[in-house]
Amino acid sequence: MAFLNSQDDVNLPDSMELSYQRYLVKVSMLVGLPVLSYFMIYDFIIGRYLIAVVLTVMLATILGLFVVINKASYQAKKSQIYNYSLYSLFILFGFFLVYTIGIEGNLSRMPWAFLFTVMVFFALGASRALIWVSVLFFTLLILELIISGNERLSVQEFKVRFYIAFMLVIVTSFFFERLKKGYQLELMKNQQTLKESENRYREAFEQLEDEMKERRRAEENLRKSEERFREMAEHIREAFWLYDWEKRKVIYISPAYEVIWGRSIEDLYKHDDEWDESVHPDDLEYARDSFERIIQTGGGEQREYRIVHPDGSVRWVSDRGFAIKNKAGQVVRIAGIAEDITDRKQSEVALRESEERFRELAELMPETVFEVDLEGKLTFVNRNAFNNFGYTQQDLKKGLKNFDMIIPKDRERAQDNVTKILTGEKSGINEYTALRKDGSIFPVMIHSAPIFKEGKPVGLRGFMVDITDRKKAEEERRKLEVQFLQAQRFEALGTLAGGIAHDFNNLLMNIQGNTSLMLFEIEGTHPFFEPLKKIEKQVKSGAQLTRQMLGYARKGKFNVKSVDLNQIVDESADTFGRTRKEITIYREFDNDLFPVEADQGQIEQVLLNLYVNAADAMPGGGKLILKTKNETHLNIKSNHYDPRPGKYVQLTITDSGTGIDNQTLERIFDPFFTTKGMGRGTGLGLASVYGIIKSHDGYIDVTSEKGHGTTFTIFLPASEKDVEGTADTAAKLIKGSGTLLVVDDEELVLKVGVNMLEKLGYTVLGAKNGTEAVDIFKANKDKIQMVILDIIMPDMGGGEVYDKIKAINPEVKVLLSSGYSVDGQAIELLERGCDGFMQKPFTMEELSGKITQIMKK
Repeated sequence: MAFLNSQDDVNLPDSMELSYQRYLVKVSMLVGLPVLSYFMIYDFIIGRYLIAVVLTVMLATILGLFVVINKASYQAKKSQIYNYSLYSLFILFGFFLVYTIGIEGNLSRMPWAFLFTVMVFFALGASRALIWVSVLFFTLLILELIISGNERLSVQEFKVRFYIAFMLVIVTSFFFERLKKGYQLELMKNQQTLKESENRYREAFEQLEDEMKERRRAEENLRKSEERFREMAEHIREAFWLYDWEKRKVIYISPAYEVIWGRSIEDLYKHDDEWDESVHPDDLEYARDSFERIIQTGGGEQREYRIVHPDGSVRWVSDRGFAIKNKAGQVVRIAGIAEDITDRKQSEVALRESEERFRELAELMPETVFEVDLEGKLTFVNRNAFNNFGYTQQDLKKGLKNFDMIIPKDRERAQDNVTKILTGEKSGINEYTALRKDGSIFPVMIHSAPIFKEGKPVGLRGFMVDITDRKKAEEERRKLEVQFLQAQRFEALGTLAGGIAHDFNNLLMNIQGNTSLMLFEIEGTHPFFEPLKKIEKQVKSGAQLTRQMLGYARKGKFNVKSVDLNQIVDESADTFGRTRKEITIYREFDNDLFPVEADQGQIEQVLLNLYVNAADAMPGGGKLILKTKNETHLNIKSNHYDPRPGKYVQLTITDSGTGIDNQTLERIFDPFFTTKGMGRGTGLGLASVYGIIKSHDGYIDVTSEKGHGTTFTIFLPASEKDVEGTADTAAKLIKGSGTLLVVDDEELVLKVGVNMLEKLGYTVLGAKNGTEAVDIFKANKDKIQMVILDIIMPDMGGGEVYDKIKAINPEVKVLLSSGYSVDGQAIELLERGCDGFMQKPFTMEELSGKITQIMKK
């Protein structure tokens, strides 16, 4: 009866436990579905809704549990669905019994209590079933005692028999369930014993089978190994051989022998001297000695020798042999493998030839070629490197490094570039300053690439190019660019200054003309005479200002002739010295100075501006040094221009003043730029100097250092003509007669010009544009003796008007008049036959004198 004490929870196999659960659920389905369905419908019909709902949930629980445990993925030991469903079902079942029997007193439902007891014992086991059933039993008993007065419970004998039967069912179910568990335990023990016995037999069988498989596998591996060796020996390009040392003969050699040696294997087996005959005579002794070394050392060393094919061709062979010893340690056989290395030998020869060609090319290159290791040590340089840097072979052998050949300032940047190159980055071509052994430096361009061996960088290889000439060329180009930009700037400013001067001269012409007309009408005693003379003087000052502007605009040559620059400089210095006695002037003139073609007045204006500039830099007095000498373009050096070939006269003006800073030097020739205070300068002095010198096809430079004075250097083209003399003429008022045509697009200038000429006694016709002038001239071509023609006019310019009136009457006199100086267009007209030129503003005396001069031609 030991099984009566067995535990409820028996560790059944998962498959057995799953079968038991499915069996129990199927029985519950067979019994519960029809009964529950019937009473559920019945209770719904009679209005017992609570009980009907409880029965419905019980029915759904059984159906759901049936569906779940029949799924293929359901596992009895891991899933808790079975237990939770049973607990829910029995709770509902117990509530149903308590309510219907204990509260409602429905005795027809008492047999359900027996069914509940049996199901609980089969489903939950004896221990838990006793608890569930006891709770139901005592609940029903307590309800019986509480509601004993209920008439529906009046049959006491029936109830007593029910409780007695209930107890018997409990006891019977308990012992039956214990008996079932005992048989289950006994069955499991028997199954476990049988399983252990089967496992022992199975392990023994599997061990035996494994040993048999291992033996078969070893035999198969041996067979495959032999097959692989045979296949390898039969198919590899190398010749595998076995040599019997005791019998002194080859006992095996693979088929590759016939390919490499070009001889028959059978002949080798039959004739012992076959191998000796195949070896090149010069290498035979070496090849034989190698066998002796294998016996002594055990082999493993590689030997290379030549063999001769029957057709006379020579091949290179690499052979390696190993000694095979018996148990006594005696060599009995030699095994080896030989391969044809002819291609490799040829490649080595080609590589050596290639290296020799590279070395020869490197030696011939004019640039420096180098190789360095990872530590920066130079391992190779060509001959040109020694020539460029002054080092010797001894310096290279002592451990010369690449960074020794560049200045310290560039070494950190060079190291960064080397690191980039070795890590695979591209640094391109870099520029450094190279350092020679003697300490001298020069610019270089370096390009290098990594040297790889076995896939790893081991150093750098590259070339170094001396770019001194290129740097000079770049500097020359930069100078040309500076010159071009400066020329563009001066050209633009010159155009602006010329336009302003032209318009200003027209304005001054109107003032000067009206002033001259008023002076013509009054005597010297008139109270307005002196004020008008002062106005005329101010007009001349304004005209001088416009001359400076026109000088900057390179429109300042009026009367060009061959002059002696020494005389002009000397006379102007005397005049200036009398006004600035605190300044000592030193003269260093070349006695054989070349003449120059220049407008003396404009050159004097240049000198005066430079003298005044020097005096302003020496407020407490100082020295002014004037030098002249002959030069050629070969000795003229400047960053701002490239002089035209030829002879030049050089003039230098040096002061001992305060000097000029670099920022001011860059703008010193700009118009309207001045460092003087308000009202002390217009900023046109040096600008006009620059313009006048350029208009004379000359060059001007300035050098200065703050606190150490300033030097202006002027170069003027030398002339082959002799120096011309000068004649002074005094201007006076000359009256005349005849008909004149005045052409000017400025209405006020035209009007004052007509009035001035009429006062001088001429009959005057006026035209305010070119078209009108041509029409008037056509109508009066027989009467008009002279045309006073403005050059710059809209619609039809002075040049076109000149051509048209000359076509009508070639004998007519033409006097040009312009707010500009004698520039390109005026010079062109003068060269084409125009009779004269007058720059605005001009007085009546100057106008009358010019007309009289032209009329007398």
